[in-house]
Amino acid sequence: MLSKTGLIGINNKMGIEYEHYPVLLTFSVLAVDTDSIEQVKGKLEDVWDTVIVSSSVVPFLYTSYYCDEMGRDILRVYFGTDLLVDAGTIAAIKLRTNAIENEYLRDCKRTVNIDPGYLTLAKFVLATTKDATHRVYIGNKIYAESTLYFQNGTFMPWQWTYPDYRSEHAIGFFTILRSGYYARIKRLKYI
Repeated sequence: MLSKTGLIGINNKMGIEYEHYPVLLTFSVLAVDTDSIEQVKGKLEDVWDTVIVSSSVVPFLYTSYYCDEMGRDILRVYFGTDLLVDAGTIAAIKLRTNAIENEYLRDCKRTVNIDPGYLTLAKFVLATTKDATHRVYIGNKIYAESTLYFQNGTFMPWQWTYPDYRSEHAIGFFTILRSGYYARIKRLKYI
């Protein structure tokens, strides 16, 4: 049953496991130019045999963290897929996106940064190689964090959410993706 927070499948009986419904695969991409974005989009579509929808492309102005490696004119785009996956596969997906990043190196520096994530009805989860107090180790040197949570018809940031994921650009895109995802898993009778 769907609650106001977007949580489903809550089992109040202690010690009883249940299958999690499939999650919607997403990718968050930073790139040095629009050509790199288009190349990576095509690569992700080929690797995962999926159709990708894109947010608008916007300048990435939130931190200088990537500037030494990628320059100052970094672009941000979010990709949504039509692919429903097991949430437990996100570490393997992150390892694959790391390998894809390496295909686009120039002078041993990244031209793209690809962070896979997934949507559930309750949250947006991001996979990363970086540990932090709020992140959970999920295996193979990969961590996951709940980056956004769904409440009152929209996604909301946590105190640790990166500034670009707090933006209307990100929240609007993921909220729209969630609407389509909700309709799809309802049609497939997961809820």
